[in-house]
Amino acid sequence: MPERDLTEFRAAAHGGTITHIVVDYGRTLTDWADPVDLDLGMRPVSTAARDAMLAVA
Repeated sequence: MPERDLTEFRAAAHGGTITHIVVDYGRTLTDWADPVDLDLGMRPVSTAARDAMLAVA
């Protein structure tokens, strides 16, 4: 199967700027050293991840 040219799908072809991002909750937004919040059933979002997400918003 020949390789497809994906140039047409780049952000510049669809408005120029990135409008959405997706991140993985596990090990991306959390720190495994933090305990699980029993009320939420998950670890809290780390301060570094929160700051990075706010910086791109």
